[in-house]
Amino acid sequence: NGNIIVNVSIYANESLWESQPLNTSFFMFKVDNTTEKISFNSTASKTDWFNITSYSIGIINHLNFTDATDTAEIDLYVSVPTDEIAGTKSCTLVIESEAS
Repeated sequence: NGNIIVNVSIYANESLWESQPLNTSFFMFKVDNTTEKISFNSTASKTDWFNITSYSIGIINHLNFTDATDTAEIDLYVSVPTDEIAGTKSCTLVIESEAS
């Protein structure tokens, strides 16, 4: 809940994989509407799959604050590289917003 329209961005602090860096098709994101349609400018937002990077990428443009239209979802695509060593994997995704 809020009172201003915001833009949202995302980046990762490190690669999820030891065998693959960030900015590859093994770790991607996209934005979708929820049941609250028209919550953001879908034309100017990342609604197709994009690689996650170590630098901030704008993903949601003009996220609305009105209660009936203030929700969006971020989908993640994770594909294990064939040459990846077994073990625990982790990274931090940073999601930031700023006034539009």
